[in-house]
Amino acid sequence: MIKILQAGQAGSTRYLVDMHRVRTKIFRDRMGWDVDVNEMELEVDDYDLPETVYILHLDQNNRVTGTWRFLTTDQPSMIRNIWPHYTQSLPVPSSPSMCETSRFGVHSETQDRSERQKQVNLAAAEMLVALIDTCILCGITDMYTLYNVKIKRLLERIGFKPAQVSDVIDLEGEPTVTARFDMTQSLSDAIRSATGISITIAPMDLPPILQEKFISFHKQGEFNERRVA
Repeated sequence: MIKILQAGQAGSTRYLVDMHRVRTKIFRDRMGWDVDVNEMELEVDDYDLPETVYILHLDQNNRVTGTWRFLTTDQPSMIRNIWPHYTQSLPVPSSPSMCETSRFGVHSETQDRSERQKQVNLAAAEMLVALIDTCILCGITDMYTLYNVKIKRLLERIGFKPAQVSDVIDLEGEPTVTARFDMTQSLSDAIRSATGISITIAPMDLPPILQEKFISFHKQGEFNERRVA
């Protein structure tokens, strides 16, 4: 199941605490990243803002297993601020109709390797479709992210192919790129076709900050239609 939240949203606290704890398990414990973890064992950084949106995957027990966050690119940008050398070959514009994603990861507690891989694949695919559908609803046309070349190849196998890619640069010994994705129905359909998943995101699933964008985007669309008519 997918849940889309923002900080401070009514009823979100338990899920967000669970998400920050899962991020500790993924990024510090499993991947060995040097991330900020507080005394509650929650991984939190400067990009966890009131405006930050989180796409979460929940298991059958309503526990967070997958995490992805995004900010529109008129907000603070990790790529521009921390890794500006990637922007030399692929600039990240500042725009309310573009977004940047980070902290993408899936955590499974099962010890069965085959079952764990199945859970990871399902969660990843559902979060990808949820992000694209959310962007389409809200008039967000482009998504930028930074990822390992190995992950890039895995995601392309399930239809998640970038429109543009930066030069490959080593980041802590790993070949890494930034990429721009067109947030289109055809990209969402390609992932659905490759994975067989059937989730949909409706306006009522969006947190308040994105419901505002949804309303504004569709009001503008209606205004443009009236002008043409």
